[in-house]
Amino acid sequence: MTNEEYQTRPITWTVSPIPDDPDESSQVQTGSFYSGTPLNSSEDTASVETQVSFAESDKDDLPQSQEPPREDESADHEKEPEKAASCYKRIFYVDYENSGEKRLEGISVLKKGDLVKLFYSEKQTINLDLLQLILKSEADFEYIRNEIKHQQAVDIQILLDIYKSLALTSGAVAAQHIILSGDNGYDTDIKELKQKINIKKQCSIGNREAFIPTFVGSTFKEPTFSKGERTEISKCLLAYENDASLKKALSEFINTADKVNTVMEKFEPHKMLYKNW
Repeated sequence: MTNEEYQTRPITWTVSPIPDDPDESSQVQTGSFYSGTPLNSSEDTASVETQVSFAESDKDDLPQSQEPPREDESADHEKEPEKAASCYKRIFYVDYENSGEKRLEGISVLKKGDLVKLFYSEKQTINLDLLQLILKSEADFEYIRNEIKHQQAVDIQILLDIYKSLALTSGAVAAQHIILSGDNGYDTDIKELKQKINIKKQCSIGNREAFIPTFVGSTFKEPTFSKGERTEISKCLLAYENDASLKKALSEFINTADKVNTVMEKFEPHKMLYKNW
């Protein structure tokens, strides 16, 4: 045989009758073993010898994989939901039905220790450039398809997921829960949940709506920038799409190139809060 030749080897073993049923004749079963390595390799020979030795031993406990788990293994299995929910620093719940791609703006700020749960419906699609960013992200992603027939189905499913996490972990959940949506249907439940966990709602991962007013107020101060200029700067930064359009918009009400360049320079590190695709 050459190094590329492989073979399936038949193996026969005998299963003894159940002691309480002496009339039951022994059953003869035939199985097969397939070696994924060349027959003349040491790995293949060892595998075959192990299989044949096992078959010829005619052990009563042949179907070992069907044995019930030990008590300690069962306990470990029950702890898995708790571990899954509590090992993250932040969990984002994305209402993808509600302007889904907008909710993922700022995806580049995600890091290890973040979990993004994306709740979607049957006919929704995703931008391929956005998909590339998801695949490159250090965060973990889960995709939950909506199976509830209701006008506010995704809202219900997200809240059920949060309450389920609370029940499974006895409250020992992630440090922060963030619902990404523009809907107001979550507000009552969020108010109630705040008594038990750290939870809030925002429009996107980057949350530019909350960041920009604070950023502008603390960065562009009087007398260099007037109150009116700061208001316009906030509007421009909230509407940011690219550098060229931002510079043009700023130049319409800021009459010096130096001040425009200052805004552009200070804003540069925060572009990742915005659409990245």
